[in-house]
Amino acid sequence: MCAQPLAIKDFGQLALKCGPNVAPITLASIAQTESGFDPFLVHDNNTKKAFNLETDAEAAELASRLISIGHSVDLGLMQINSHNLPALGLRVQDAFDPCVSIGAASIILSDTYVGGESHEAQQKALRVTISRYNTGDAQRGFTNGYVGKVEASARKVVPALDVGMGQSGVPTAPQPQQVAVPTDPNAPPVWDVWGSFEYSTASDTKKNMSNPRASDAALFVQATNSEAVFPQIRKE
Repeated sequence: MCAQPLAIKDFGQLALKCGPNVAPITLASIAQTESGFDPFLVHDNNTKKAFNLETDAEAAELASRLISIGHSVDLGLMQINSHNLPALGLRVQDAFDPCVSIGAASIILSDTYVGGESHEAQQKALRVTISRYNTGDAQRGFTNGYVGKVEASARKVVPALDVGMGQSGVPTAPQPQQVAVPTDPNAPPVWDVWGSFEYSTASDTKKNMSNPRASDAALFVQATNSEAVFPQIRKE
């Protein structure tokens, strides 16, 4: 048995509450890449084995045992590394609280993000930060494919960022909790994920004004439109 992954809607609400200085889209893309939204995932970096536990207590017990024998372990929803716990002021069991995990990831990301004057510079800095989140190095996260994986997650995990195109360039059918690519002539090109996000958010807001029973996906899109110091990841 293993824990159920967090629903996208629930993650979006937690991101706004627990990591408000980082865009929810960025946090969600990293969470999908790191744990598949599993709050109790334990990954042993020494043996390369991952363990999907059913409860936070089971996860904390296993992680503590691995750490006690000198292993490097990634913990919980955002896969916070065990070596970072002292600097973050966290115990092992704290890392399996989804809100705490998101908050810790937000701190790690914010501490290494240098920003930029233009949108392009910010996006470049964001990718360097994502590389550091995975490897501690500005470049290794690119060479090992991690940054590309986060970009891929951004294209599928958040409804407004679905570009609706397969790798072959052939449009794919909308998946559950995804929003189809708009056909409005004023819509941005499908490859412009940033533009698609802005368009989808505005479109969904108009629809939901007349539809109080908006879908979970649309509600998450609205939630991600909050102001954030840390930028939203854009697939170039």
